[in-house]
Amino acid sequence: MAGIGDAVATAAAAFLGGVTAVTLCSTGVGCGWFTSCLVEVRRRLQRIGEKGSRPAFDPDMFRSRYLQQMRYDHLDSDQAARLGPILAREPELERAWRMLQHLYGIHLARDDQEANQALGAFLQLWGEQEIAEFLPAVDRLLDWAEEIFNFHSCGRVSNGRLEGRMNKLGVLKRTAYGFTNTGNFAARAILISPGLPS
Repeated sequence: MAGIGDAVATAAAAFLGGVTAVTLCSTGVGCGWFTSCLVEVRRRLQRIGEKGSRPAFDPDMFRSRYLQQMRYDHLDSDQAARLGPILAREPELERAWRMLQHLYGIHLARDDQEANQALGAFLQLWGEQEIAEFLPAVDRLLDWAEEIFNFHSCGRVSNGRLEGRMNKLGVLKRTAYGFTNTGNFAARAILISPGLPS
């Protein structure tokens, strides 16, 4: 754990020192690698009783789980009013929520400079108080920093379309299990992949 903390401190100093070259997806699709960190914090904090007891978790915190994962700019006033008291009651959840918003900021930044500002804000929060559930996100940021932050320099291109097509082909393959006509399978693959040259 101490090695990761040192690596984070070094990375924070480098990024805050003015390194320019880093970011990700603008739609929020595929951002599960860091939203899962907030989910794990919520799961740990919402448990109020032993397993098998009723209620075993805080119902208000559980019911607001989708609001907790939303970007702040997507919350309407009613949703913000429901989320506010829950975050105010749980300071660690509120800190994790703010960290998540800064990670969203990396994706939404218009250029490398904004992305580095969002990353700097995330790393500053991380430096003030490390939340163990965010270790995988920090690890991934360190491992994939170059690829993540090249997002802006290559015209905000992502592999989302390719992943979507591969998912459709995987579903087709599972539903076609047992069929032996490979020509029929290939024709179906072309039909579910519009826009591809045949």
